[in-house]
Amino acid sequence: MGEFRKLSRSTSWRMPEDLYFLLELSREWRSEKRGREFSLGQELLFRLRDSFDTEKDRDWVTRAINSRLRKQVDSKQAIYSIRAIYGRRERRG
Repeated sequence: MGEFRKLSRSTSWRMPEDLYFLLELSREWRSEKRGREFSLGQELLFRLRDSFDTEKDRDWVTRAINSRLRKQVDSKQAIYSIRAIYGRRERRG
């Protein structure tokens, strides 16, 4: 049903009781919110997919921050280079 209708692999999971309990609570909440029943396996797949989406978002933010920092560093290096060039010319003249 839905985005998980073409599942092709099966797995078996062992998990601690507390994690199982949280997953079951989450499954119940999702079922109530969406108005239809979800299996524990579907809840696990939703959460797994969401974790990868979150990583992609985090990677995008990290790349944006790194890009901004590189531009700032490059501009400061350019300023220092310009000062060094003009400083040398002033001494020569």
